[in-house]
Amino acid sequence: MFQEYALFPNKTVRQNIAFGKGATDDLKQVESLVELAGIGGLDERFPHEISGGQQQRVALVRALATRPTLLLLDEPLSHLDPELRESVRTELLKLFRETSTTVLFVSHDIEDAMAMADRMIVMREGAAEQIGTPGEIYDRPASPHIARLFGKTNFIPIDLLPNAPHSITDETGEGQVVPVRPHQWQLADNSNGGATTFTGKAVSATKRGAHQVVLLQTERLSLTIHLPGNTTVKPGDTLTVSCNLSV
Repeated sequence: MFQEYALFPNKTVRQNIAFGKGATDDLKQVESLVELAGIGGLDERFPHEISGGQQQRVALVRALATRPTLLLLDEPLSHLDPELRESVRTELLKLFRETSTTVLFVSHDIEDAMAMADRMIVMREGAAEQIGTPGEIYDRPASPHIARLFGKTNFIPIDLLPNAPHSITDETGEGQVVPVRPHQWQLADNSNGGATTFTGKAVSATKRGAHQVVLLQTERLSLTIHLPGNTTVKPGDTLTVSCNLSV
């Protein structure tokens, strides 16, 4: 399935779907796919008469109607706005599962990849840099590059967190660092037990709805931390934090 959908502008939705080799061999299956994709009633419309999301689903049904053993999708959600993108993503997953279709999905969008993949391959310069489930790659990235692909990450020298369950080679290739996400930090208190703590001054604190982003400058590190939105932090405040690498 092409990134641009490649629907024939001079053919109706039904004619587009029926175009693929073998697509008309099982008309009941085609009708079932049309209903599953939520494009029933569009049969006689032309591509320019339906929305981008509907065009995307027509292109998908056209591909599935040929009963492929492997479906290749090239950035199929790239042209959709965020709200439509999420709903179409949900519909795609439902359709793939109900048709038991194996899909190779190519995307530059990390959110799409995390939401849709059972297994991910992170490519860099033509080679596979890491293979695993979305959870494995997010929680245990193989390199600083992969860690940053999946969002803001603090890299803590291993000597400061010697008991960390996972560490990676730093970008110099000479040392080991522990990747810690902003949400894995918390204000230290008596309940932290023997956890390693870091103390520094808040350089900035920015509200982001349910959480706030705090930039904390310690003696050796500049840390980006997410704290609950109802936490009172002002620039210049001294904070002591610890990290929970199990969340």
